[in-house]
Amino acid sequence: MKTFMTLVTISILFLGCNSTQKNEIEKFQKNKITSQKETTNKEFMKEGFINNNTFRVIILSPFNNCEYSKDKILKKGEKRALVTLSKFLISKNRVVNSNTRIKLTNLIKSHGHLEKISDNCEKDVIFSFNVKANNLKSLIKNIAPLR
Repeated sequence: MKTFMTLVTISILFLGCNSTQKNEIEKFQKNKITSQKETTNKEFMKEGFINNNTFRVIILSPFNNCEYSKDKILKKGEKRALVTLSKFLISKNRVVNSNTRIKLTNLIKSHGHLEKISDNCEKDVIFSFNVKANNLKSLIKNIAPLR
């Protein structure tokens, strides 16, 4: 709604301006759109717990004429999620042993999924591997006992 009101205001100003002022308004609008895209990109590039229900790791696949193996990227995402979540548990003074790793692996495989963020063949292809479950943060903490 706020964005709509801003666009209406700019449109009204745009109609009553001379060409120099119109150019300045167009530059302002382009900069605003670019900054919104940058904010969105920064948000998607965030790793770790996004909220209590979502955990994310980012995977970069070097461009190779847009050829990549989805299975390899999925396995890489699962492995990075396991390592990162194990480090998270250790930082929370939890015991990480083979049982904990098995439980984490099962959780990652059952609730994890791969998403493509960018599809630019001239740069790296960016994927996010997300693990989503209700109250995920508490669920992961309860997998491992306290030290």
